[in-house]
Amino acid sequence: MNPMAVESYRILGTTLAMRGQLAEAERMLRDALALPGAGAYTTATLGWVLARAGKLGEAEQLLGELEAAGRDSYVSPVHSRSCTSDWVIWTARWIGPSGRTTTNEDGWLT
Repeated sequence: MNPMAVESYRILGTTLAMRGQLAEAERMLRDALALPGAGAYTTATLGWVLARAGKLGEAEQLLGELEAAGRDSYVSPVHSRSCTSDWVIWTARWIGPSGRTTTNEDGWLT
């Protein structure tokens, strides 16, 4: 892996998160944000990981930062909404980091 390629870190962080290794994914993405050229896509991916890990306050803060950045410069809606959207945060609240519901309310399967 190229230690200066933000994209490598982002892809590895995403892969780790999808495998349920959220702490490692968070560490990888925070490392990526320290690299030159890291931008909205990496920030959004970190927000997605934080939401999946149940760190909703931090995820919402990153979403706010992306929205604020979008007022001064272009931030792709894909980055600001698809990765750290209210949908992800809402899903994390109701479904939880396991990806399964914890209750049997409103027709959700457990």
